[in-house]
Amino acid sequence: MQPRYNESTTRRTYPRRKVTFPMSYSAPDGSDRPAFGLNISGGGLCVLTRELIVPAPGRRTGLIASLAGVRVGFEADIRWQEPVDVRGQRQYRLGLKIARIPDAEWDALMAFSLAAASEGGVTAAVGSILTAKERDSMLPVDKQQRIADRLVALRRLSNPGEGRLPLIEYTFVGYRMLNGVPSYRLKIRSKSVERDGTGTEFHTDLDAAIENSGIVIS
Repeated sequence: MQPRYNESTTRRTYPRRKVTFPMSYSAPDGSDRPAFGLNISGGGLCVLTRELIVPAPGRRTGLIASLAGVRVGFEADIRWQEPVDVRGQRQYRLGLKIARIPDAEWDALMAFSLAAASEGGVTAAVGSILTAKERDSMLPVDKQQRIADRLVALRRLSNPGEGRLPLIEYTFVGYRMLNGVPSYRLKIRSKSVERDGTGTEFHTDLDAAIENSGIVIS
């Protein structure tokens, strides 16, 4: 049995909702077995089952969750399993990390988890301007620099000079999956000043990958 993953030492990237919901998983023999979700986030979930799940070597576990009546299917990797006593019967609690999920279904999962998230994720409210702390938490400095460089190349931002980060205003729009990549959806307000002193303000959509360095500007 795998040891329990120590979540207390890991910073939660996604908001997690503690709620019970029905679901099922695909057993190695191909049958669907019942389970209950105990909590869920954009990165993973905790599940209660009647038996240990032992995937075939090199295979992930397929799951289907019913989230407020919306069917969400995905594949996950098992991070830990532990026995628990439920009304005198041995069952198993599992921690799973989402490994593959369609974009639209991840968006539905996030909408469900955000409806009553209890902990984790960014502190910014949807529609709010990011504070410096929130910005730096969501966007490492090297990512901020690449965003600025891209805006300068698009002539939507004046070049602040070598090694300097410009003043850019970021508004938090929410989360979304873009081509299989979980991302923060942000709105950027920037300004380009011409040599004669006239300035033009721009509003740019940004998808910033949560788990890697990717950015998509439109």
